[in-house]
Amino acid sequence: SLKKKFPNYKDFAGKTIDKIFDEEILKEAKILEVNELLSGYLKNENGKFSFVPFNSEMQIAPIMAMIAYDFDKDGKEEVLVAGNYFGVKPYQGRFDSFSGALVKNDNQIIKAEVLGLNLIRKSVRHLNIISINNQDYLLVTLNNDEVQVYKITK
Repeated sequence: SLKKKFPNYKDFAGKTIDKIFDEEILKEAKILEVNELLSGYLKNENGKFSFVPFNSEMQIAPIMAMIAYDFDKDGKEEVLVAGNYFGVKPYQGRFDSFSGALVKNDNQIIKAEVLGLNLIRKSVRHLNIISINNQDYLLVTLNNDEVQVYKITK
């Protein structure tokens, strides 16, 4: 097992894959290839989907949560996105610069802080809409932090 062969990270750091895994294992391995690392969405054009990357402002940290909802009550759903990620080594630094954003359409993206959301330097894991007494609220679940609740008005 790898745990016995490499009891700690420094033992396999910098080694090539053929030095980590035995030849028999590599012969049976399924090779997967990554062709895109940008965050974005799939646009449905009459049943044919195409990938549309977000602009560079939205590529500064991982997007971990999305929710579709008609936030501005115009009859069309917008998508609220949020994220950040803290599970990295100290020398890499946390990915905590993304404040979240509301994607209204292909050309209009509004930063979350403009909407009154305080998500910068927060590790957002889930976004949910809850309704209490006919009033909708945005519930923001954070990693290792208190839940945030925002009243949705318009």
